[in-house]
Amino acid sequence: MVRRFIETMARRAPGAVVHVITGKGKGSAGRPVLRGAVAALLRGELAPRIADWSRDVDEGGFLVRVR
Repeated sequence: MVRRFIETMARRAPGAVVHVITGKGKGSAGRPVLRGAVAALLRGELAPRIADWSRDVDEGGFLVRVR
């Protein structure tokens, strides 16, 4: 879903900042998984579609500027 969302936003609104919400993982049985998986996508496969990104203020997601 994250791949499709970023790719769609890059086509529809280049330069837009989008918020990808992952949650903090407090309900996880162990370490949070989703946040790390999304960060890996942003650093890797989706990097060509992204101008920059960072964790949001409360670290429950990411702010992503699409190309």
